[in-house]
Amino acid sequence: METDTTRRFSARLKPERQRRLLQEKISIQESLDRIIYPILHIPVEITSEIFLHCIPVDGARPYARLAPMLLGLVCQV
Repeated sequence: METDTTRRFSARLKPERQRRLLQEKISIQESLDRIIYPILHIPVEITSEIFLHCIPVDGARPYARLAPMLLGLVCQV
C-alpha cells in the first residue's frame, strides 16, 4: 500500500536508485519466502513421490495426523 509520504519520497529518488531499491526489496522478499515456506522449494516431483508412497494400501481414508496429510502441517504455524 503506497502512502502519500511514500509517493513523495519516491518522486525525489533518481530512477537508477529506485531500480536498485526495488531489486533489493525483491531479493529480501525472496529470502524471507524461502525461510517462511521451505516446503515450496522441494521439487513437485519429489513431493508427489512422498505422497504416493504414503497412501494407505488398503484404500482407507488418510488420517489428518498421519502421513501424507501430516506433511501439510510442516509449514503451518
